[in-house]
Amino acid sequence: MQTRQKILNFIRSNEPATAHKMLESVDIKRPMLHRHLKKLLDAGEIIKNGTPPKVFYHLGGLNSDYVPDVLQKYIDRKPYLHWWVKDQKKLSLPSVVSAILNYGDFSDVQFLIKTLGTEKVKIIFNELLNKRNDFRSSTIHFFTLYFNARRSTIS
Repeated sequence: MQTRQKILNFIRSNEPATAHKMLESVDIKRPMLHRHLKKLLDAGEIIKNGTPPKVFYHLGGLNSDYVPDVLQKYIDRKPYLHWWVKDQKKLSLPSVVSAILNYGDFSDVQFLIKTLGTEKVKIIFNELLNKRNDFRSSTIHFFTLYFNARRSTIS
């Protein structure tokens, strides 16, 4: 198995994952691990949240069905976000992002971005637009402008 695939499998099993834990499991040197992580980040396959020394890696975009516990508890308390689903525990991460962006209020969106990070929400939003556009036109317009504005302030 290739090193990048080992890293992705580790992140999938241990999300959120730290580089320190990956070093113990993947059995490569630190510089090589960070080189692979950078390539995976650039390809959008993983997302990096936090700042050193507390950096966490998650699967990127639609690769991830992992819904962080704190986000799962949040949506459990908000049935209007997933009114069409009988078992909200089976919601995938893209479904949660779609529901919050479509039906959530400002505080719901803030919580989503605080929990996942702007970059991960943006990647999932864009992938959902390309794959199965469930968004209302006003939602598409607003979040397209929002994520483009965030990009220009980050650059």
